[in-house]
Amino acid sequence: MKVQLSRDTKYFCEDFSQIREILNQIQAQFITKKQQEDHIFRIYDPQTQANSKRIKVRIENEESLLVYVYCRSNQESNIEFEYYQVKDAQILPIFTSLYGQALTIKKEREVWSKDHVVFHLDTVEGVGKIFEIELLQSGTTPINVDLEGYKQLFQVYLLQKIEGSNEDLVSGKELVDGKY
Repeated sequence: MKVQLSRDTKYFCEDFSQIREILNQIQAQFITKKQQEDHIFRIYDPQTQANSKRIKVRIENEESLLVYVYCRSNQESNIEFEYYQVKDAQILPIFTSLYGQALTIKKEREVWSKDHVVFHLDTVEGVGKIFEIELLQSGTTPINVDLEGYKQLFQVYLLQKIEGSNEDLVSGKELVDGKY
């Protein structure tokens, strides 16, 4: 299944308690809290001569296996990927055999939602607390949501803006001129 989303906000956050208060005030719905372990395989793309293609195998709560296939780009705010739910746990060793050792990212994710907007409160192992606001796109119909308004609500509780992915943070990519 093809999925599109727009990531409007991704910031480090010292404490999620104020974020949760605002989410409750705007009547966002708490969806779930889960443990996630992402295994990211970089795949060489002969067209770009780079490892821009990725396969991410996500294990949620040690049971669900989700596979995301996507290309990395410089424009990390608009993301398009293919998504599959897999039942066979052997998929991870198969990908390891094909593509080598994956980069592993472990996190605890708290998910909230309002309208078509998803709020992630992530605690990423070795990195810290990260707050994200994402707009889920559905089909070709444009969705009118005031993402800037949401960002303004939380801004006072957010620290440094993150450009890039958790993969960049975990792999130790250096911060240069405010970007990873």
